[in-house]
Amino acid sequence: RVGKYAVVRNLNETCPVTVSSVSRGEVRQQIVYTIPFAVSSLKVTVTLDAESDLLRFDAAVDWHELGSPEKGIPQLNFALPLAKETPVSRCIVPFGVVDRPALAQDVPCNGLIAAAADEETVALLSDCKYGFRNDGHGLAVDLIRASYEPDPTPEVGTHTLSLAVAVTASHAAELLRCNECFAHPVSAYANAIHSGHLAPRGSFLTVGGASLAAIKQAEDENGIILRLYNPENTAAEARLLFPGVIKSAETVSISEHSDAGACLPAGNLLTVKLAAFGISSVRVCF
Repeated sequence: RVGKYAVVRNLNETCPVTVSSVSRGEVRQQIVYTIPFAVSSLKVTVTLDAESDLLRFDAAVDWHELGSPEKGIPQLNFALPLAKETPVSRCIVPFGVVDRPALAQDVPCNGLIAAAADEETVALLSDCKYGFRNDGHGLAVDLIRASYEPDPTPEVGTHTLSLAVAVTASHAAELLRCNECFAHPVSAYANAIHSGHLAPRGSFLTVGGASLAAIKQAEDENGIILRLYNPENTAAEARLLFPGVIKSAETVSISEHSDAGACLPAGNLLTVKLAAFGISSVRVCF
């Protein structure tokens, strides 16, 4: 539990900041800087790409802070003060998005917290951290916390992490899309020219009308399992498009036992009805 802070130091204002590189390209603008603090140091690359709604921070932290019962627990945060008060935050959680009141305490989020708003909002994202905070005046995420028990030196060493500040629509589907694109970016690979039988473009699965949480082989190796959820407070219909013809499909329990829920595929298209905030697991065979 991370509650009230004993002391807060703004490293940008209290420590020397050294800018080592600045790039002002038409496609990408970037600045690299370092900050030594206490017995540790921080190197950050800030990136803004053309047409992007994300300001990205890639950080490498050489952490050597130690906690103790006498001096407390040193902690490194990324804080995003906001000009307008934020009485409610919108947080991504497993299988959906929830609104939470402002609280001077960290709460668990799956990579994103945003100021609750009717249209556009500001969001704070992390690719690997989960302790977020909205104290009513801004957003923050806990990056490194040097606890001392049971391990006296659990965090000493080099940490790499990525953060982002985004301006985005505030509804659940767009926040989920923004978080997925940041945490799981598309990877590009170069290859030599060669022949092949696949089409120039293609996808194993295209999902619309709902969110996909997982795709895996069935435990009994009979088909694949798709875990779907509806992040909205109204009923929805998921549309699943595959590259090949579907032989059979049925809804199953979370432990992959048949629940006699029929799904009617039409060629390579499968539709699944989901209740408001509903979750469904589907077995598909080809």
